[in-house]
Amino acid sequence: MDAGNRTLEYGRDYDGVMMGGNAVVRAAAGRSVGWYDAALGRVGMRAGSGCEDVDFFERLLHAGYRGYYVPALAIRHYIPPYRLTKRYHREWCFRRSVAQAELDGLRRQPVAYFLGIPRYMIGTAVRSIAALAAAVVKGEGHSAAAFSRELTLWELMGFVTGTIKRRLRRQSPGTSLAPSLTRG
Repeated sequence: MDAGNRTLEYGRDYDGVMMGGNAVVRAAAGRSVGWYDAALGRVGMRAGSGCEDVDFFERLLHAGYRGYYVPALAIRHYIPPYRLTKRYHREWCFRRSVAQAELDGLRRQPVAYFLGIPRYMIGTAVRSIAALAAAVVKGEGHSAAAFSRELTLWELMGFVTGTIKRRLRRQSPGTSLAPSLTRG
């Protein structure tokens, strides 16, 4: 994450989300709201989800904690080569959106919905399809911009999948998300 060279307060100067791999959190704050929910996180080596960050961040803010983007706090990660592939990014976008649908089912966002899907996601996907078609016609179907547009389609498919899974689980007695997701 690079939001520039100034220290920024989340929710005030900066609208980003605290990312768990790049965060320092006081132990008392984590204990008071409950730490990351592993059910929303990555499973083994499989690409994906990562909504445990969003869930934890939202619970911290809701409890009144403040957070800051601090550019001087540099964290370096080793990124294995397989995580630099298009295949990995497609899977990551899909799985993250499945988890976003799970989280959205618990704390519905203040956006307009159509059939349980945020309308903005549908609009973005429609615009992406048009842009992808234009890129193919221009011979730019393999460009970085075209791939970025493609990822919005994977996000929509993941959210639809997560919404369907959530509805099916609601119909099956005795199944639910981990209890820690009901806080906040």
